[in-house]
Amino acid sequence: MQQQQHYQEETVTSVSLVVAGGKSCGETPHQDKIDAVSEDSEEVAKCTETAMTWQKLHEFIYARLTVSSICCGTTSLKCTLLILSLAYFLSDATINGVFPVSLSSVEKQFQLSTAESGIIGSMIDIGACLALIPTIYLGENITKPKWLGVGLLMCGVGAIIYSIPQFVSPVYEVRDEIKNYCGNVTNANCLSSSPLRHYRFIFMIGMTLCGVGSEYALTIGVSYLDDNVEQKYSSTYHGIFYCGGALGTAVGYFLTGLSVRLYTYPQESTSIDLNSPLWVGAWWIGYIATGAALICVSLWIFPLPKILPGSQITQSNREQRTAGMPSRRVRHFRHRIFYLFKNKLFILLSLSVILHKALLYGFITYGVKIGVEIYGLTASIAAFGLGSLAICSSVVGFALGGIIITKFELNLRGILIFLVGCCIVSFPPTFGFLLRCPQKDFAGVTTRWNDKSPSLIDACNSACGCITDIYSPVCDDSGTTYYSPCHAGCTSQMNRTVFGNCICLESNSSTTVSSSKCSETVCSNLYPVTAILFVSFFSGFLTSTPSTQAILRSVAFDERTMALSVTHIGILLGGRMLGRLVFSHGLASACLVSSTECGEVGSCRLYDKDAAAVNITIIMATGKALSAIFVGVALVLETYRPGGDTQK
Repeated sequence: MQQQQHYQEETVTSVSLVVAGGKSCGETPHQDKIDAVSEDSEEVAKCTETAMTWQKLHEFIYARLTVSSICCGTTSLKCTLLILSLAYFLSDATINGVFPVSLSSVEKQFQLSTAESGIIGSMIDIGACLALIPTIYLGENITKPKWLGVGLLMCGVGAIIYSIPQFVSPVYEVRDEIKNYCGNVTNANCLSSSPLRHYRFIFMIGMTLCGVGSEYALTIGVSYLDDNVEQKYSSTYHGIFYCGGALGTAVGYFLTGLSVRLYTYPQESTSIDLNSPLWVGAWWIGYIATGAALICVSLWIFPLPKILPGSQITQSNREQRTAGMPSRRVRHFRHRIFYLFKNKLFILLSLSVILHKALLYGFITYGVKIGVEIYGLTASIAAFGLGSLAICSSVVGFALGGIIITKFELNLRGILIFLVGCCIVSFPPTFGFLLRCPQKDFAGVTTRWNDKSPSLIDACNSACGCITDIYSPVCDDSGTTYYSPCHAGCTSQMNRTVFGNCICLESNSSTTVSSSKCSETVCSNLYPVTAILFVSFFSGFLTSTPSTQAILRSVAFDERTMALSVTHIGILLGGRMLGRLVFSHGLASACLVSSTECGEVGSCRLYDKDAAAVNITIIMATGKALSAIFVGVALVLETYRPGGDTQK
């Protein structure tokens, strides 16, 4: 193999070998010793034999350090794909699986507000943006395995750092159960000066490092695979690689869901159970497991060569854009980034990808809330359903998108036609979100006290001292929901879920309310909406691998890493952040009742289902229409471009 031969030559010329009598077979500082060795033929023979022994030793060590050799006994592209997919699996398991599931337990144990936990989550995006700056500047002038290894190492260390507060902070103490009925209301805990809150800075550092590693796994990993595989098979390899990330999210999600069912101190007993609002699960187990695994995987990736043996051949005979690209003599960063942004095809494709990701991240972020508040599901069923839907559609979509390109050997124009078709097919189902679901009765909001203006407070509960910092919904026999037992005018608590002597009830048949009576009626249109959601998810994931291939082929070969990095910064800023912001605003504008957090507006507790459905439809339809327009314009530019600007 070419790389091995090159390595042998470097070994012979660079290694200094010491022979008997202290004489050197390499560079010797004394000329008289060189003359002495040259006159002694036996000593020259010993020197040559020793040099060959050291050369074989170096070859043996190098082979054993290479991850591909560990996997398959040779430097194999398939084994490299396996280890890169494992790296993406672990990084996505940490960021998209362990983190969101464990966040509520972290908030309770360290007394963090929703805003503070949101800042911790945003550090992932900040770390990713910081990671992409040097890759944009350096482009292809980096040793990709080493950069990827450093990134994964940082991600692993960040996960371990995130778990440190569990072992150095004071022991979590269970407070008294919260009371929330008339005349006996527990004040909200607003200890903004609690020393436990200072541990949030450790969490922020850990998530910043995780953001760096996760982004390198995606951008550099994709580029490295494209370096070493034939272009017609590149999409299949990328599809398998993306499947690793999707499975990582699922595994991290479900395993962390199991770990938080354990108490945060597994060796100790506690007086509360899993259903208590004070329960704190063992959130830290997932971070230690994924952190240790990421560190191990990073050590396997470090020894990978910059180019796998035989890959020089695959880099020829490629469809690659050349017109409008800078000359190889143009090395200054400003010129290269200028030429990249002049590439209209690249800009249009990047905008289309950003819009797809904005819809995806926005819906996944608020999907559980939409399922609970609009379609009447429980939080656990909504989370399980959304996770299962995302996993099935993503794995099939990623793999199928890559296989289609490989099977039909699509060129850039063929890929663009495929993307336009996916956008057109996925557009009409978005209007299925307009299928209506009945609004539930909520005392003082959708059903008013004696035909008065909407208000949670009425004459029957005005003297109870009710607060909105604690949301404890209860229902009467007719199914009407009350914000809390206090707002229902209840003066006694019969057990954990049942309250009596309630004087604000609209139903006169009973004076008791219970939280167990507040079972939501599942919307009759749930199944059509589920099918629509699958089509929307599947079409988005189906275009992921082709979109990556289109971006890689729309730029010069030595601009691919820079192009992917620029696109992913756009995804971070315009996809994750903007997507979540747009969906958040769409739901917030349909909010009817909000709780408070220490006197400030908190989470929304009741939505106008019709208004929320309309807002979601507008967001989804607009995003998909604009994405189709961007890809359509790119197809026109590619179809009618002057000849000679694509290298094959």
